Amino acid sequence: MEVPDLELTPDEQHDLDTYRAYSIASNIIVMSPRSDRVEAKIQDYGWTKKTLEDLGIGGISSYESFLTQMTKTYGFDRAF
Repeated sequence: MEVPDLELTPDEQHDLDTYRAYSIASNIIVMSPRSDRVEAKIQDYGWTKKTLEDLGIGGISSYESFLTQMTKTYGFDRAF
C-alpha cells in the first residue's frame, strides 16, 4: 500500500509529538517496577492486578529515571 507523503504544519507536528510523548510516558509508567510507596498505596486501595492492567495504572520508582528515559532514550527535550 502506498502511503501519501504528508507535510505537517508546525502545530500538527507539535500535536503528533505530544501524543507520542504521552504514549511513551504511559508505557514507561505502566511497565516500570513500582516503588514500595506506590505498591503500599495500591494495596491500601485494594486494587487487583487485573484492575491495574485494565485501567493502565502504574508508577515509577524514580522521577530521575523516568526523565532520563524520556530525554536520553526517546529524545524528548526536557522543556518539552
